[in-house]
Amino acid sequence: MKQALSLAATLAFGRWTFYRKPEYLEEAISRHCAHLSMMSLEDWERGNETHSLVKLKRRCCNEFGIAHDLPEQHFGVIDIPSFSQLAASLDNSNVVNFRSLTLKDWKLHFETIASMYHITDIAEIKEGVKYCRVLLVSLRSSPGDLEIHILTVMLGKLLLHTFRCMDKSKYLEESITIFRGMLKIPNAQWIHFHVLQQLILSLTSRLKLLND
Repeated sequence: MKQALSLAATLAFGRWTFYRKPEYLEEAISRHCAHLSMMSLEDWERGNETHSLVKLKRRCCNEFGIAHDLPEQHFGVIDIPSFSQLAASLDNSNVVNFRSLTLKDWKLHFETIASMYHITDIAEIKEGVKYCRVLLVSLRSSPGDLEIHILTVMLGKLLLHTFRCMDKSKYLEESITIFRGMLKIPNAQWIHFHVLQQLILSLTSRLKLLND
């Protein structure tokens, strides 16, 4: 049920992005609300979904004068460190195998990278992409596939966000390549549904960019 609601929200957002009609924006808001209602407070993607919903509702108000109540944020109280602090924490822990990182450590890394989806400062975004690449390269020396798959998809999402902020197609093309590559990995089937959602968004952005 949750996956179906997530896909419906993604498709509705993609249609709004392409056609820019108020009725499609209303539907996107409705779909995101339904998806958010099914997410637990502990879900690490809840903050990202809530932020997307807030942006959609504000855009609906600003562009079409239709007011919506903004949802409670439920981001959780977390202290997001800088990328340099995260890098230092890895060095200080003398991590050779990333499996030695605790669940709390991983949650901190993932939440920090996910926070970049909402930042528009170009310098910060570039630092985020750089750090995500470094972390992914380091992680590939470990036998842990789960973390690699999650981080790879997060990098693809971050590259799509970077394209939207900088309007440079190389970031969009790389995000598409990453998502398509993930679909070819047999033992990553557990995340393929989410990858397909992100691929749809990336391809929609390219379709709009090429106006074809």
